[in-house]
Amino acid sequence: MTLRIGSINLNKRLGGQEARSALERWLSRHGVDLIVVQEPVGTVTALPDTIGQYRFVGGNEQVAAWLRSGLPKPGVMQMGFHWQRIRFGGLTIFNVYLSHESTSTRAAQLRVVEAATAEDLGVPAVMAGDFNIAPTLQDGLNNGQPSSFNTKTDRGALQSLMAGARLADLLPVTGREFTIEQTIGAYHTQFRSDLALVSDSIVKNAILRYDHSVRKGSGKFTDHSGLILDLDLSDASLLSAGKIEPTSSDDAAPTVRAYETAIKNRTRPSKPAEAAVGAMRALGLRSILDFGCGMGTDVNYYRSLGIEAVGYDIEPSFGFATPPSRRYDLVVMGYVLNVLGDEPARVEAIRQAKQYLEPGGALFVVTRTATEIAREARRGNWEPFGDGFWSNKRRGMFQHGMTHDEILRLGYAAGLILHEAHQYFRVNGASSCLLRLP
Repeated sequence: MTLRIGSINLNKRLGGQEARSALERWLSRHGVDLIVVQEPVGTVTALPDTIGQYRFVGGNEQVAAWLRSGLPKPGVMQMGFHWQRIRFGGLTIFNVYLSHESTSTRAAQLRVVEAATAEDLGVPAVMAGDFNIAPTLQDGLNNGQPSSFNTKTDRGALQSLMAGARLADLLPVTGREFTIEQTIGAYHTQFRSDLALVSDSIVKNAILRYDHSVRKGSGKFTDHSGLILDLDLSDASLLSAGKIEPTSSDDAAPTVRAYETAIKNRTRPSKPAEAAVGAMRALGLRSILDFGCGMGTDVNYYRSLGIEAVGYDIEPSFGFATPPSRRYDLVVMGYVLNVLGDEPARVEAIRQAKQYLEPGGALFVVTRTATEIAREARRGNWEPFGDGFWSNKRRGMFQHGMTHDEILRLGYAAGLILHEAHQYFRVNGASSCLLRLP
């Protein structure tokens, strides 16, 4: 099973209904199991007992946590003023908020946290929160140059904690990113100070991503990026943590979350991308839009070959949520339709993609095959849902196998027809179809 932990600094905004509702939507959209919050409110009396379907675990005005309904209460919960420890079976989770006032204060607070970890030596641990420390010089910049906000005093204390508790600084799947950015007068500051530290024994089990949409754009509700940490608890060292599986039917009908199926750590181009490049060269096409690009691995691949390429994905945390501003010779939809929950959603996705086609352009659709999905469903004992299966029901991950003819039929419904060059665009082991405007 996978445990999903969210961490976010709310800068005392949780007392307001607008921020509380925005946080509730964010938690629901990402399917978070446990949310740890820093600076939630101005006074402890303002802490809510529930946030939507999440119930209060414990905390104060510096650090607090809420747990999704249907999950049993933690076995142990211990509090300090600037930290809390939550124990789930074989896993310990620390929620940390360090002072912004001085390096010496942060160093002293870290020594307290380090002492608290001594009780859990040998127990897999996660430590998340706003540390107000950029771990390296590159993580804290002022007008592009290393900031003096942190020194050897607080950085040294952080290194001591990590060495003593055997914790590793986990970077998001997309690489080093900033979690807070501010412009004050002539100074532009950029910091990665919201961190996830993970026991070195379970680094291989952990995937981290930052969601910057909570502090940017029309939907922002705080000034720090959110952290979303997925932990695979299937290893023997974490088997006792598996006790946190849902115990109620709260998730009986989860929402299909297509973005959850995006591969988090892919480094090689996909088969659709490789096929698209070969066909583009054969047909003399110049520009490409990856529609539903996930984290952009294929976009980087296209660009490395000198192809004019842009990516678009509606999931803000992937970093490609800005709609394209022009049209393209080729639009690629790789493994998008098969993770959408019903036929109307698939037709609508094609309609949205076709608006970015140049006159004479082509839409290349690739999906998983019906045979492949049926085989995996049998092997994994997937639960049927609609015209497909839940590959991970709790996270809302859905799969529907498709054929070439089904893709073509959906294309007709969206106002497209089969492209005469369709024989150039084929992907081994997948279903595909090349479409164009009439």
